[in-house]
Amino acid sequence: MSETTTTVGGQRATSFLDSVRQFMVANSTVITVIVLLLLGASVLGDGLSGLGR
Repeated sequence: MSETTTTVGGQRATSFLDSVRQFMVANSTVITVIVLLLLGASVLGDGLSGLGR
């Protein structure tokens, strides 16, 4: 972790950020799939609404 995080938030923030990082690394594939599905749904919705004009 960076020196700024330790200075501002202390050990508690460092511990929390480390656990979030571990979660994101362990679940990066699932996170990527969800983000791409949401993006695809948004593009599809915009395209379908454009057809109705």
